[in-house]
Amino acid sequence: MRHPFLTLFSALTVAIVALNTVEARQGTGAALTVSLESGGSAGGGSTPVMLLRDSFEALLKKNGMSLVDWHKACAAESPQCQQAIMQVAQSKAVVAVQAPDASGRVTFARLPPGRYYVFVMREASNGLNVWDVGTDLEQAFSSVELTMRNLVMQNGSRTAVAPAAAAASPPPAAIRSADPSIAKARAAKIDTRVFGIPLGEPLQLRECDALQDFALSPTAARPNTCLNTLSAALQVLGASLLPFGTARENKSNEAMILLGKDSCPIWMATCEVTATVSQGLLLGVTLVTKGPSMDPLIAKELRAKYGAPTFSRVGTVTPDTGKEFTRTNLEWVLPGVHVEYEVVRKVEVESSRVHTNEGQVRIETETAYQQRQKEVKELTKPKL
Repeated sequence: MRHPFLTLFSALTVAIVALNTVEARQGTGAALTVSLESGGSAGGGSTPVMLLRDSFEALLKKNGMSLVDWHKACAAESPQCQQAIMQVAQSKAVVAVQAPDASGRVTFARLPPGRYYVFVMREASNGLNVWDVGTDLEQAFSSVELTMRNLVMQNGSRTAVAPAAAAASPPPAAIRSADPSIAKARAAKIDTRVFGIPLGEPLQLRECDALQDFALSPTAARPNTCLNTLSAALQVLGASLLPFGTARENKSNEAMILLGKDSCPIWMATCEVTATVSQGLLLGVTLVTKGPSMDPLIAKELRAKYGAPTFSRVGTVTPDTGKEFTRTNLEWVLPGVHVEYEVVRKVEVESSRVHTNEGQVRIETETAYQQRQKEVKELTKPKL
């Protein structure tokens, strides 16, 4: 039997995507970090974190439903559950939606000062644990920790909690430029920006607009670069639909950046960039290229930015059709930064086939590269 948590999550995601209530934030730099307590009965799968201008409970009451009645409707998989969430979305109270990273953290950046509410649902042994925590954002850096002590519902039963106060400075590590790789790169005068976005610092981009940005084809560039925060929510939805007990990879979040028209080079297969984000910091990007046909242009641009490559690896590629050809993959091992360029992209799926119409460029901090290599080593380690 499907856990009602899945119904809640599906309804939530569908409502926000369909109604385009996630608004671009126009603040001047205030940031709020939300931390979800891990372990014990607070562990398990959770929905993405919703940032609201009013409490979820208050929004339900405006539509004549209490939090307890709403939970009962969702547990019974009643249409009233989804209807209530749709009404919340229509209220335009949703400021942002973001999935937690591997450490259970979410950072909302560029927020104007004011009162906010953090809404999260998480599986419990007998129902759901629900957080609907208020906080006043006044400092440049504030944080809220979601624990068993500030639940509004525990295992489907109402609790009594006091609104959480935002923690003031010092700034949380999750939103500081704490990656030591970046200091090394800057000392060596290496350009750490990718499409104008700095590596190793908080990822602060406008959020994509569902009508203006998502309506374009994948190969089309937007007027301005934006962050697709909904893609992370949909990734969590897919993971939540796995059978309980199924192992999930414990890795940094992958976010999708949609490039603006002035940032998208002609050699990219699409204007979409896969970003690796951990604790709010941008640690790396992966770009898909148009393959060997664009190799001279790509290599020229990378050499101009990063200098002579540390390694040049010549090899041959045998396509499914056509003649064998030579390709030269490039790698830059720089102070604080690591860059890899594969003329022909390695595709893990359908490994017996050779795909020659796409290549790949990966740019990441030294710390991110070392962590990725460690994960690869663990995956290839004998299991017996």
